[in-house]
Amino acid sequence: MAASGNTVGSFDTHGTLLQLMGLTSGSGKLLYNNTLKMRVGSTYWYLPLSSAQGSYTSAYPIALTCAADAITVTQTDSAGGINAILVNNTVTATGAVAHKAVEVNVVYDPASTGGSVPIAIAGKVTLAAGKTHNTLYMWGIQGGLKFLTGSTVDSNQAAAARFVLEEAGAVTYTGKVTGLYVDNLITSPMGSESSQGISIARFANHGGNVNSMLEFYANECDNLFAISGSLAASGGPVVETSNGGATRKYRVEVMIEGDTCYLSAYTD
Repeated sequence: MAASGNTVGSFDTHGTLLQLMGLTSGSGKLLYNNTLKMRVGSTYWYLPLSSAQGSYTSAYPIALTCAADAITVTQTDSAGGINAILVNNTVTATGAVAHKAVEVNVVYDPASTGGSVPIAIAGKVTLAAGKTHNTLYMWGIQGGLKFLTGSTVDSNQAAAARFVLEEAGAVTYTGKVTGLYVDNLITSPMGSESSQGISIARFANHGGNVNSMLEFYANECDNLFAISGSLAASGGPVVETSNGGATRKYRVEVMIEGDTCYLSAYTD
């Protein structure tokens, strides 16, 4: 195929690489769900077709099967506000179904030993070295619920984030299992506890309208919470002492409005 003379510009503007007429879409046919069937040797392959120019746009699902990274996105955001992956999902179906914008299922088949760490979703923001980072908000992972004007919320489990432990059949537990594990790997000295300190968890109430900062709801539970390890060691916030009463077992140090205060734990 070649164009010359005055036809070059016209073909460049109005020409098409292929023009197929008279095809009907159907399973096993030449055209099916935005794919064209071709044959290499004895193997059938299928060319994906995009309904838009300049991007791959399709109303049909994409299925990837491979032994390496299925999708790799490398992006430089010099303008700001650019998403590496953007999902816009408008749900119109109703009923007892789960509406998920993204679902990840990891089936871990081998025995988990040594340093193996099965992770369904991993997220991290790395801040550049040698610079001052005074951004108001920095989040590794963000989730949320947003209620629009006029909504009526009648739910006992409306939550911005939900973590669930499940089991299928009888399971033997010989180690520590928790629905939420939060760790701190920072070893640099912290600032003032009242204004700058590092916290494992922080609860804020910028909206100003909450009943409780923290609520415990449990049908069966041995303890409301447990304290162990170095927290109860010498110099920690939990000190074993009987000062204040014969049944006083521990003194728990807390900070309220910059003042060091103490709670007491008793054995009866």
